[in-house]
Amino acid sequence: MTTVSSAGWNSAVYADQYDITSWLDTADASLEMGLEDVSTLGVAAKQYAATIADGGASLSGLWWNTAGAPVDSPQEYLAAVLGSTASRYLTIALEGADTVGDRSRSLKWQRATIKPTIKASNVLRFSIDVKADGGIDLGYLIRPKVTENATTTGTGHDDLGAPGSTTNGARLYVHVFSLTGTSPTQDITIEHSADNGGVDPWAALITVPQISTASAATMVAVTGTVKRYIRYVNTLKAGATSIYALSFCRQ
Repeated sequence: MTTVSSAGWNSAVYADQYDITSWLDTADASLEMGLEDVSTLGVAAKQYAATIADGGASLSGLWWNTAGAPVDSPQEYLAAVLGSTASRYLTIALEGADTVGDRSRSLKWQRATIKPTIKASNVLRFSIDVKADGGIDLGYLIRPKVTENATTTGTGHDDLGAPGSTTNGARLYVHVFSLTGTSPTQDITIEHSADNGGVDPWAALITVPQISTASAATMVAVTGTVKRYIRYVNTLKAGATSIYALSFCRQ
């Protein structure tokens, strides 16, 4: 059996509208399933029933502080996290972050456990532990982090192979790190096709509400059938430039 290994140097972590990769040296995502003990009288071993999906993520890295906005250091970002109850979105690109199809783990989360670690013989460190609100989504980057200044249509990606389609819907995690220009707008659509646009034409699967802020993050879910091939369409208003990444997760 051939063994293929990967190193984390090419991985990435996107938290909301921030690329926090350079802060971190570890990132773990755990997918769990709630279990209830359903052992009854007369059985010789424990029995369990799966209930609902659970999970979380742990991040750790090096601490530093820079004064003022925008959020560009762990101290400022973590202060923003603690001061808000808004939903937040996290994507961990596992085996790389520069190729369509690179595997990812994405989740929605709200509050976090954050702590500094102080050692006399070492630099200051911080760690974040978060619980997923809705479970962990296993997916891939349908659009790795990129800068675009014109409307772009991606090539079809076959992430399913012979099975052809799934029927449980999908989620798209959107991380827009920057959107500049005169009153800029960005419209993102995910399309699907059974045969990469051959006999079966491309059709809209997920439509993201128009983005017009300088930076943004969201998750959009869809139910029903998701066909074999997936691609993105990024429509930018003339003169706009966007830096963004997309993580696509079948359910």
